[in-house]
Amino acid sequence: MGNLFRKKKLCGYNRGQLDVHERWQYLEINGELIQKLIRLIALCKNCHNATHMGLAEIRGQGPAMRAHIAKINNWSEERVTEHVQAAAARWEARSDHLWALDISLLVNAGYHPNQTPHAEIREAIAQTHLDDPMLNTKPGFYIPFPNEPITLKQPDSKDIL
Repeated sequence: MGNLFRKKKLCGYNRGQLDVHERWQYLEINGELIQKLIRLIALCKNCHNATHMGLAEIRGQGPAMRAHIAKINNWSEERVTEHVQAAAARWEARSDHLWALDISLLVNAGYHPNQTPHAEIREAIAQTHLDDPMLNTKPGFYIPFPNEPITLKQPDSKDIL
């Protein structure tokens, strides 16, 4: 995925496997709410888990991830709490709406998902994921679609010509 990724060196970890984290832009265009994928970055497991603090809290990793945020930013516990609360408020406000998904970043780079579910379906999948304690105890485990995981495939060279 070459140019799609930006390596983010938050904590200085530079060995082993890195996670891919997505960055989104939230837009309103002609009354339509759009969640647009704007970049992918590589993060270590702890930085990635800390970025998804709500999920880290559900998994019982909240205190460790708060400590990680404090360490890499040289923040006080109070500053971390303010940051986490502000992020949670943004997430809460955005979660009140259904967003059309724009993954043109991937498509324009030649990667094509086998399907992109409608907002209502994504909401139901997310709720199922959060409601199932077995899914939430496995960091990095994600089921994008019931019985049909999303795959990204590069186009064949004959499709490009």
